[in-house]
Formats: sequence, C-alpha cells, structure tokens
Amino acid sequence: MNYILNAYAIQDIGLRTNQEDCFFPAFIDPCHYDATEREWSFYDGTPHTDDRLFIVCDGMGGHDRGEIASQTVTQVMSSYLLKSASIEGSFPDEMVGKAVEKARQALVEQDDPEEVMKMGTTMALLKFHAEGATVAHIGDSRVYHFRPAQKSEAARMLFRTEDHTMVNDLVHSGRITHAQAMRSKDRHILSRAMMSHQGIKPKADIHHITDIKPGDVFFLCTDGILETLDDERLCSLLTDPNYGDVQRIQMILHECLDNRDNHTALFIRVQDILNTTDRRTSDASLAPGTVLRSENYTYHIERVLGSGAFGITYLVNTNVAMQGQLGTIHTGVKVALKEFFMHKEMKRQGVDLIPVSDEESVKRYADKFRREASKLAMLSHPNIVKVLEVFEANNTIYYSMEYLPDGTLNDYVNKRGGLPEKEAIACIRQIASALLYLHTNKLLHLDIKPANIMRIESTNTLKIIDFGLAKRYEKNGDPESNSSLGSGTTGYAPLEQADAYGEHEFSPEMDVYALGATYYKLLTAHVPNNAIDVLNKGLYTLPLVKKDVSQKSIDAIKAAMEPTKAKRLKTVDAFLDMLPRVDDETIFKETETRDFRLWMVIVIGVAVISTIFGILFFNDHERKETETPVAATSGNRLDIEMVEVKGGTFVMGCDTKTDPEAEEDESPRHVVEVSSFKMSRHEVTQALWKAVMEDADMTGSKNARYPIANVSWDEVQTFIKRLNERTGHHYRLPTEAEWEYAARGGNGKETGHKYSGGDDIEKVGWCGQNSGNHLHPVGTLLPNALGIYDMSGNVWEYCSDWYGEYKAGKQVNPTGEKEGNYHVIRGGSWASEPHTCRVSYRQDESILSGGVDVGVRLVE
Repeated sequence: MNYILNAYAIQDIGLRTNQEDCFFPAFIDPCHYDATEREWSFYDGTPHTDDRLFIVCDGMGGHDRGEIASQTVTQVMSSYLLKSASIEGSFPDEMVGKAVEKARQALVEQDDPEEVMKMGTTMALLKFHAEGATVAHIGDSRVYHFRPAQKSEAARMLFRTEDHTMVNDLVHSGRITHAQAMRSKDRHILSRAMMSHQGIKPKADIHHITDIKPGDVFFLCTDGILETLDDERLCSLLTDPNYGDVQRIQMILHECLDNRDNHTALFIRVQDILNTTDRRTSDASLAPGTVLRSENYTYHIERVLGSGAFGITYLVNTNVAMQGQLGTIHTGVKVALKEFFMHKEMKRQGVDLIPVSDEESVKRYADKFRREASKLAMLSHPNIVKVLEVFEANNTIYYSMEYLPDGTLNDYVNKRGGLPEKEAIACIRQIASALLYLHTNKLLHLDIKPANIMRIESTNTLKIIDFGLAKRYEKNGDPESNSSLGSGTTGYAPLEQADAYGEHEFSPEMDVYALGATYYKLLTAHVPNNAIDVLNKGLYTLPLVKKDVSQKSIDAIKAAMEPTKAKRLKTVDAFLDMLPRVDDETIFKETETRDFRLWMVIVIGVAVISTIFGILFFNDHERKETETPVAATSGNRLDIEMVEVKGGTFVMGCDTKTDPEAEEDESPRHVVEVSSFKMSRHEVTQALWKAVMEDADMTGSKNARYPIANVSWDEVQTFIKRLNERTGHHYRLPTEAEWEYAARGGNGKETGHKYSGGDDIEKVGWCGQNSGNHLHPVGTLLPNALGIYDMSGNVWEYCSDWYGEYKAGKQVNPTGEKEGNYHVIRGGSWASEPHTCRVSYRQDESILSGGVDVGVRLVE
C-alpha cells in the first residue's frame, strides 16, 4: 500500500520549566505562538522524509535528564529504522525489537552513574508500510486510530494503545475500577518504560492495523494531552467535518492551554491510498539485472526508484553515443526508466504485463501514459527533464529520461528550513522559464510544486518532472480531450482545477497559482493553506512575515494565489514583473549593509568593552554598590508614540436613519461616557512586534513600518504582557467604546465623519478600493483630528470586548459582554469594502486564529 499522508505536530511546555517530550520527524521551521506564561508551537506540512515513520517520546528522570532520554530514543530509533525499513516493503516485528534494543544501549551510554533517579522515557511509534501500519509502544504515550463519520456510521475510535501504568495493570487484574484508576494519585507511575538500567530489558507492545481507509486519522500523543482530553473528546475534535486539519490541531492546542505537563502530539490523516494490491511487492517490479531492448538502446535494470498507482520507475544503465573531437564515443550512463503498470488492473507473467480485469480501463490509462511520454519527448528546455525515448516492450509502454539523483527541491527547502529571498527568486525564475515555454506551446503542467522539481546540486539547476496531469490545448483554445484536468495537489492547486471538467479555455492562471504557492513554500518551508481556506479566510501570511520576506514578494504571492480566477494574475510574466529585483537596493542592499554595520559595531564594541573591563578590573575596589541599573530595553526599539485622548461623552453606534449603510448590530445608538486614556498613534508595527516577541532588531528591515497582522488573540495577550514587563507600562487593548470614541476624534471633534479622519476613504484609509490588495506602511495617509493614523483601513484592530449586542441607555466605560466566542475587531482593512471601514462598523473575530488582515493598536 502506498499512503498519501497529511501530517502535523504540536508541542507545548505546559507549566513545566523544561521540555522533556520529543518527536520524529523533525518538522521544519515551526511557527511559534505564545500563550499565558509559556510557549506552544504548531508545526505544519508533510514530513520531509518519505519513510512514513512517526515517533513520540515523553522523557523522565532526575535533574532534567528526561529530555536527554526522549531525544536519544527518538534519534536512535528513527535513524536505525530509516536505514533498515523500506517504504513499500513489509515491516517485521523483529525490526522494532532491534530498534528498541539499540535505543536502550544508547541510554546506557548516556547515563550518569551519579544519578539516583535513572533517566528514561516512554515511546509510541507508528509506521506505514506495504501491508498496512504497525504500532509499537512502551509506557503511557498513546497511539489512536479514528475513522470520521461515514454514510451509515458515526465517527468512532477504531484502536487505542493500552497504557503501561501501575493503575492500569490493577484495572486489568480486576483489583480497581477504571474510574478509580482515573482518580488515583499513582496513575502516572509507569510499570514499563525505556530506561538506562533496569533488571528487565524493555519490550514494546506491537499491533498491526490493516483496516485503513482514506480519511482515517492517526494520533500519537504524550500523556500531557490526556490531562484535558478523553477519548470521546479527541474523537470529536479530530474527525469534525466542519474543520480542516489545521483548525482541528489549533482546537486541540486551545483545549490543552492550561495543562501542567508537557504535551506533544502528531496528527496524521490518510489522504489517499494508492497501489493497493494482494500481490507481494517483489512480484510487481522487474528484477535487478533484467534487460529491456528498444530499437535504439539496451537497458539493464539496477533497482526500483519509486512506485505509484500507474507505474514503476527504475534506475537503469544504458550506452549512449556522444559526438566529440575524436568522433562518436559510446559511453555508459544511468537513466531513469518509467514503466506503465496499473497495479490493481494488471499482473506480471514473467516480464510481460497483462490485464486481469477491466481491459478498457487499462487501455484508456495506457493511452494517457503514452500521451504523457509523448508530450515530454517533444519538449526541449533546460529546466524540464529530458526524455531519451518512448518505446513499447513486455506488452506495456516505457519511456527513459535523464536520471537526477540529487533529490527534489522540496527536500532541499525542508532541509534548509526555507530559502533566503534572493535564492528563492532565482529558483522561481528557473521554474517560470520552463512554464513560459510550456504555455507558449499550449501546455499546462497542472501539478507544479517543489516535490515535482528536481535539483542538480553541482549547477543549482532545477528541472520540472511528472507531467501526469499535463494537458495540451489546440490552437483554437479547446483541450485535446474532454477529460478532467485533475485536481492537483492540496495547497498548490486553485479551486477551479478540482472542478475543471469540460474546461474549454487555455488557462495559464492555474499554473500561475501553483507557481505562487511554490514560491511561498520556498520562502517558508510551509505548504500554503488550501484553496478553500484562501477563499474563505485569505492567504495565511504570518510565516512570510516571520521570515522577513519583502512586501513585494508577499504581494506577488497574494496576486498569484488569488482564489478567484478572474482576479488572478493572468500570466507567468505578470508574476515575475511583481517580484523584487535582486539588485533592488531598497530591499536587499540594506540587509547586506546592515549586516556589515552590525559586524563592525560588534568588533568595535568588543574592543571598547575589553578596554573598559581592564580599567574596571583594576579599580573595582573603588566602585560603589549604588550603581544605576541597566534599562530593560536597548535603544528605542520599544518606544511607542502615544496620543492623549481626553475623556468625554459621545453617541456610540449608528442606524439606518443616520447612515443607510449601517448594519443591524451597530444599533441602538446610545450615549457613552469614556474616561481619559492614551492611544498609540500607529498600529503595532512588525518592528515593535519582533522586538518584543523575538528580541529582534527590525529597525532597518524592509517590513519594519508595516503593521503586524495575522496574529491570534493569545499571541496578542502574550505580546502585551511581555511589553509591559520590559517597559514598566500598563499597555492593553482598547475597549470597543474607547476605540470608537478615539476613531471619531474624541470629545465630539469628528462625530459627523463616516471614516476616521474624514469622509473620503482614499485619503484616510487603505481599503480594497485603493490598497492594491496589500498592506501599507503605517502613517502614510491622513490622520484623524487627534493625530491618530489608520483607524480606518490597513488592518483590523482587536478590542478587548467580547462581541455582543448593544444595550440602550447611557453607559459609563462599558466593557462589553462578560464572556463569548468571538472578540470585537474594528476599523476594516486593506482587503475590506469601504463601508466596513466606517467608525461605527463592528466585526467579530475567532479567538482561535487571527485573520490575515487583523492587527493591534494599544491604549494605556
């Protein structure tokens, strides 16, 4: 079985001081979010390895040795199994036993003989392979298997490992009940674990799962998750059809927000199952040493490179003729050979392949395979894999092509954790060159993504592969056949591609969308959110912001990944025109100059400090104990310009009598008295956010003056808490009443204006009408009467109130509802219609995740 998986990981330190959990695979470039007094992390994207192996460990031991144990076991077991276990072959129990023993030996080597409490860890493992999935575990970290609701069945848990704990053993022996075990103070005492020294060598419980269907969810977790969530709740959250994978994981994190223990989990959803066959894999492929002959070449099979539902790719040796100064020279080369083989519908007799069921289906797909090969054979471009020839043998079809052994661009990006912007642009220009060539020849690729792009390391050359979905169009614009275009890959395919049956218009926009998504992945090592989420919520840009990607690149990606086809960039050239030029001094030169300046400052600083240290060393006895303490902040990175807003009374809200655009939730109009406060002149910028959250100096960054956006409610609370700790101030979010009072100009100065600062939105606020569909630096349009900028447009701004209905009658310093599901956001954004930027317009925002155009303004 060949499993296509969507995998995600979460990890939270809880209320502990150190993280003792560890997991494999190490997902690249985590996005860090903060909650209460500690950090939690959410990692997204598929594993960067093809082994389909997942491990979770929860360490334990004296003097913070638990993390050493969990890391050791995770690393040793994954390293051994990567070398020993094949992807498509079987996975014997003996291999698990050997991996456990090697990990135990490594723990012994790591052990500190002075420690009384010996370090140890739990272990939970999940491995997908040709015969299904294998689960192995030791301790109380768990593996679950859930199945979402079917037509006639509710969502249910199919499998769960049994904990190796003292109370669980008592339950099985009938000495206590399950309810008593849940309440027992001894419920976390393990009866079996992986430890450095114990009388009995640890042995894993091993289970085999063969009933696996597309849509099934596997969940590996440490026991910290189980402080809050029981089996029923886990099943409900992880199979909820109303949410996507990322949202389900975010809900898990929020449910566990106040947990005491470290908690880590891996979420794996089976997206699809290919190559399902009752035959052994060894029977499916041609044996090493097999010889195939075409009219032009003789191929000697060396080994299998990969296998899918419709074919097997081999590494083969052949001889080719090369012209040189000495004439024609015949030399041996390695090439890749792709064989058409429908595993479900064909079988091999000797070396020949014959249909076993639906011959018409085989013929139809064979024709499609032949067309793919023919398309490739006709293409000649330095950034497209070169096909040597197409031929028929063994009652099937083959084509040979250049062998590219250095791996995919996806592997390279994941290993690097994302590429610098200049390098990513260079990659995109190579890919774009190939796409322009294809489009000129009326051909769409329809599956552009880093995994379908090979990289030649010695020359940094990229080559597009896998033309299985490619489609040629005739001169009149009609497709060559009336078949579907194919749905493409989630995250890279636009909405219309999944529903493209009968598409009769040559549409480079589909490849443009994938090219923009590929650029996103190159910069962040993250797969973009799927097209439906982009349509409903907008593109998730926080990973780009965190990587300090230029606004030009962010704008280009947004324009390429516009969910509505009619609004999307029409051509690859249009996308390239939006990208920054690598010689643009305003974007790239400043970074290099800043780095050089920083280096010089460090060198000079070290010399000065050394001199001062020498002076102070010899005069230490003359120093007094009353020295002034060093400030908590450096420079002016945390300086916030605040505007005094004197208290007063105003009429809050709006109705259709005073403005025809008023919404129902803006009424009733009511009198509100507000006390004096201070409000930040500008929305919180990316420079201020990074200075607080990451202690990073962005004052010279290309994005420093842009407002921070795409931040969740919890992130904002942590930002404010850290800011106050470092500055000694008492910053907070405005109440909804304070926000509207200030937006109107305070003390009745602008009560008649529609927007904050005037009635012409294009003069006072960046919205969908004038923004060009992107953010703008703060303070670039006119302020309101108080001198406060961007209260209409640019980004929505959080208020402290829960969203709820207005109450009639006069109120003094109202704070909104006492509880709710959504917080209020105000002011509209760069993506909003002008009427949503009005001073009285109200909007609610989920507490789980901030929108791509939601930011922050502070009051004190």
